[in-house]
Formats: sequence, C-alpha cells, structure tokens
Amino acid sequence: MRCILLFALIGVVVSATIDESMNFNKCDVCVANYDTLKSIFDTGATAEELKKLIKDRCLLWGRFTSLCISMLNNIVHKLEAGQSISDPRWACRNFTYC
Repeated sequence: MRCILLFALIGVVVSATIDESMNFNKCDVCVANYDTLKSIFDTGATAEELKKLIKDRCLLWGRFTSLCISMLNNIVHKLEAGQSISDPRWACRNFTYC
C-alpha cells in the first residue's frame, strides 16, 4: 500500500510538471520533484523504493528519460547521505540551469 501511495505522489508531480510537447523548464521540474521526494523520504521510504518509483515515472519523459532518472537519483543520493539542502536548486544544479 505504501508503494502505491508513493508511486501516485511522484506520478502526480512528474505528470503535472511536463506538458505534452515536452516544453518544460528542467530546473522547475527538478525543484518540484525534490520537494516531493524529500517529503516521501521523510515518511520512512527507503532510497531503493524511491529509485524504483523514479525509474517507473521517468518513462513519461520520453527522450528525456535518462536525464530524469539521473536528476532524481542525484536528489535521492543527497537525501540518503543526510545532506541538509536548504535550496533545492543546489541539488538540481548538475542537471539544469538553476
């Protein structure tokens, strides 16, 4: 049940931030997903659970799938390492022009 809830939450954020023409601001998408991933991680989800969900949800990105997976896995890695990130744009900077 917890996995279904996590899957749904990530799906809503990813789907809501990508329009059908794939015209999106990668920085805004990354920051929005950082907030979602952090809140899910804080509820007790493991990094492995998040990585599985990320892989499933990033398939919506089409040709940007690998960028999506790398970007969101980077966020999970920082959360797992216990890094305190006050500005999500910092966590996204390697993948976007934040």
